[in-house]
Amino acid sequence: MSGSRLQRGLLLAFPPSFRARYGDELETLTSDCGQGWRIDADLARAAAGAWLRPTFAGPPEERRRRRLESTTASVFVTWSLSCLAVAVFTKAVDDQPVPGLRSWGWIAYLIGSGLFQVTLGAALVVGFGYWLRVVVPAWRSGDRRTLLASALPAGIVFVWLGATGLVALYARHYAAVHDHYQTWRLPGHGAGGVLAAYGLLTIACVGGCAISAVRALQRARLGARELRVAAVMSAGAALSLLVVTAAAAVCLTRVLDVGGIDTRNTLMAVIPVVLLVLASAVSATSSARSLPHILSR
Repeated sequence: MSGSRLQRGLLLAFPPSFRARYGDELETLTSDCGQGWRIDADLARAAAGAWLRPTFAGPPEERRRRRLESTTASVFVTWSLSCLAVAVFTKAVDDQPVPGLRSWGWIAYLIGSGLFQVTLGAALVVGFGYWLRVVVPAWRSGDRRTLLASALPAGIVFVWLGATGLVALYARHYAAVHDHYQTWRLPGHGAGGVLAAYGLLTIACVGGCAISAVRALQRARLGARELRVAAVMSAGAALSLLVVTAAAAVCLTRVLDVGGIDTRNTLMAVIPVVLLVLASAVSATSSARSLPHILSR
């Protein structure tokens, strides 16, 4: 295969199902078109479109199954990343609470926080049920690859908890209690680097858990009936995420309007809201596309 290293990377960025169907044609087309930033931009745009508008091959029932599976996986991944965004946003505006977090901004914060916690609890319960539905048949059939993909998130969580303990040990952290709030401080000149490394590790762990769970779901090849229930739950989670995102945006507007938040916390509040907007858009779009398959018999 010819083409630049960037073009080869962009070809790998296409969804696996897309590469399986059109991989040879893409490689041939890329070789014929040559190199240049326009070609690279077209490949990047096509890769993004393939993820946003996936096409599925096979008979109608298989296409329906894969559409429902894709929606379940997409919403699960976006919710996993949204948990990080919500945690960072909460840290920015509510630890210590900034002066702007009051009146209708505070009401929006409470609504978003409460709804997110309720939806997260429901997702954990439903997710555990589907985890058992994947693990038990794999255990009985001796499917080691599915078992490994199912068990890997537990190992990743163990690593993350170990890293959290090391950060706490390094920092000799302490809590300064103000009413019912606690602030956590890391002493020393290297605290910023430690926190940055810990943040990157947390992102990698969340991504690894999400990818492993999606791999296990795909390998289990659940039927359309089971995935239909999962897609309905995913649609509810997507709707909840839209409300949480709107509440966070309202809260952020109030905080920025009143002031009292420094530059660092401003970035820690704005960036998560942007990520929440993107995550809610992806999850809502995927759920909307699966709606005809949910309603069909």
